Amino acid sequence: MRHIVLFMTLILISVMIFAQQNSPFMNSGYSGKPNAHPPSSVPHHTQNITSTIRLLDFEGVPDNTPVGNFYNGGAGPDYGVSFINGSVLIEGLSGLFMNEPSPPTIMINYGGNVTMNVTGGFLTNLSFYYADFFAPFSVSIYDGLNGTGNLLATQSFPINLPVYTCDAQNGACVFDPETIPFAGTAMSAVFSGDNGSLGLDNISFEIPGSTATIPTLGGWGLIFLAFALLTIGIVYMIRRRGLVIK
Repeated sequence: MRHIVLFMTLILISVMIFAQQNSPFMNSGYSGKPNAHPPSSVPHHTQNITSTIRLLDFEGVPDNTPVGNFYNGGAGPDYGVSFINGSVLIEGLSGLFMNEPSPPTIMINYGGNVTMNVTGGFLTNLSFYYADFFAPFSVSIYDGLNGTGNLLATQSFPINLPVYTCDAQNGACVFDPETIPFAGTAMSAVFSGDNGSLGLDNISFEIPGSTATIPTLGGWGLIFLAFALLTIGIVYMIRRRGLVIK
């Protein structure tokens, strides 16, 4: 029994030393004075950052209507996303297209280059489907609103279909998926192409997520756990050997 008690005592001492070294009161940033505050990096919690994917499929926007603030407090979900020079066409109404990834709507660049602003920012990459008739187009991603600030990424894309080759009533029938990776936090993307020649659908991106605090066992928790284990071990050995404490 003495060997077991000695072994468990050594475990207790090791845990106490570990807890003391990880205690906030042992960090150099804490003076020990009553009005001093422990450093904020107390290792009692871990941070779990989650993210969310936003998908803009333009469903619900009326035919031949600018997207505008539909996703920014308008009639659609409030994602903090707004568009400049992007109008929605509906298949079978004003739109001559087919095979779009999420029927029956797409956005087309009426009015010039389309600018997408995301007030909360977006991360990692920008994905979309496109159909392009007349001339190559490009997409540029910036860390400021309205295509301002630092350029995080830019990429050009070719024409992916001639006019009226799919069907007599459908000018566009090919929508290719594309993804543009980038580093940092973007606030806007500019789709630059000939007026009325670019159709877009299912624009998606990752937005910054919330930070969830997950409790973990701190220094004092380890000490109490060690005492509990030691007590249970001693009581178990006493009962097993039939010893009586006088």
